[in-house]
Amino acid sequence: MKNYFYSFLALAGVFLMSSCSSNDDGPETTFEQLVISEIDFPESFNLGELYEIPVTYQLPDGCTEFYQLNVGSPAQDVREIVAIGTRTDTGGCTQAITEGTETLVFQVLFDQTYTFRFYQGDDNNGDPIITEVEVPVTE
Repeated sequence: MKNYFYSFLALAGVFLMSSCSSNDDGPETTFEQLVISEIDFPESFNLGELYEIPVTYQLPDGCTEFYQLNVGSPAQDVREIVAIGTRTDTGGCTQAITEGTETLVFQVLFDQTYTFRFYQGDDNNGDPIITEVEVPVTE
């Protein structure tokens, strides 16, 4: 009886390992940080108001699509804006760079100047170019 039990366990183990194979031949999707080419900030904010701010980003090829805008807040008056894309390499990617625009909805909660940081590509040494824009708040 023990031999049947161990044979069953061995057979079940082989079945489970073969059915959970990670050798998927489908295209792989990865997340990428996109270059933000322009953000159309107002000259100033009014305390308590809600703003719709256009953010223009670049898609580096035909296999990359816009996914979302992420906004980090490392300090009360600092916002780091990141455009994220998904890239699925299906083989026939065009190399044309295209632009798209999404709207960042931002509410002014504090009565101090906001500093916005965003990625604008890499320099000749491969180092990231981070642009900072300050927008004052009026009451």
